[in-house]
Amino acid sequence: QRNMRLDRIAVELLKAQLGRLGAKVRAFESAEDAWPFLERGQGDLLLTDLRLPGMSGDALLKKVKAAQPGLPVLVVSAFGSTRNVVDVMKQGAEDYLAKVNALCGNATCKEFIELKAVIAGTASY
Repeated sequence: QRNMRLDRIAVELLKAQLGRLGAKVRAFESAEDAWPFLERGQGDLLLTDLRLPGMSGDALLKKVKAAQPGLPVLVVSAFGSTRNVVDVMKQGAEDYLAKVNALCGNATCKEFIELKAVIAGTASY
């Protein structure tokens, strides 16, 4: 229960940070809840935790890359073993971020927005 509560707080903090940077953010409780939205191609960027209730983040990554190969996926986890990082990168993730960096570092959030701009072709250099 405590971890779920902390994860919800972390999601709200991340949503607020990304929102301040101009991103439109949609959060879901599980991969199963997010899938219909993603399957319809409505997302511009997927940020997922590796460990989720129900379907795992790496299973969601595989499913998204099969259906929407162009959708950039960033995987965030507190469990950053080398094997996890290599596995998700091989599956097509654009990046793997330690959860503490994603939640605490505004620079990381800015990188998300910059990545989205590069993908959309609207980045300025």
